Amino acid sequence: MGLDGCRNPYRYLMRTRAPRRFWILGVIPLCLAAWPKTALGQEKQEKQAKPARWAEAGAGSVFIEGGWGVQVDAEDEESPADASQSSLAYAFGLGVRAGYTFPFKLYLGARAAHHFGRDGWEVYYAGQGNFISDGINTIGDEGGVITRSQQTTQFGTEVGFDFVVGPVVIRPYLADGVLVHMDEECFPGSCESFNSNELFFGIGASVFGIIGPMLIGLDSTFIAPLDDSSLNAGLFSLIVGFQLPQ
Repeated sequence: MGLDGCRNPYRYLMRTRAPRRFWILGVIPLCLAAWPKTALGQEKQEKQAKPARWAEAGAGSVFIEGGWGVQVDAEDEESPADASQSSLAYAFGLGVRAGYTFPFKLYLGARAAHHFGRDGWEVYYAGQGNFISDGINTIGDEGGVITRSQQTTQFGTEVGFDFVVGPVVIRPYLADGVLVHMDEECFPGSCESFNSNELFFGIGASVFGIIGPMLIGLDSTFIAPLDDSSLNAGLFSLIVGFQLPQ
């Protein structure tokens, strides 16, 4: 019979030789069964013809990032040799981000990253009594070399807004959280570690493209510790992630 018979049952009734009772009991249930499938097929085709925009019904996302952090102001370091190192506490870093974009495009998320900083660079202290540990001049009267290492870990939250331009999302955001600094100084005979925590405020932006479920783009964040302005930094990262299933 086909769908034409369902759409025009009277015309089909006039053409068929089957008894009316058979038509009523057999044809009508077939029409009722076929009609929802046809409607669903048309709806599916419409969805395929018009792809959904980013986060129309909300969207979760997870990113892995790898990048470089550059210390903005290193002039407060202890020697000219330190000041020449522009990324002491940051340098190469790896991190992860996860969050949710609401249908009205507000984004809320969390971030964590570890920056490997500088490991094992040497600083020379000349002259008498330049380095004192536990009341003892460890290096000696002739001066000497101290080996230093610095690393930084960040934990924070983000709030932003997603601007959708075709398959590209532009997300400016504000961030805050805690920086954990791990410093170590090694001099002849022993090493000392100095760990410190401080709050930070950040402002940044992510730009990423949507390739199916994959998200690929770039991110830049300016980090400003609240206690030590000499540790301000710019973080520049490549971000790769995916949308979480609805």
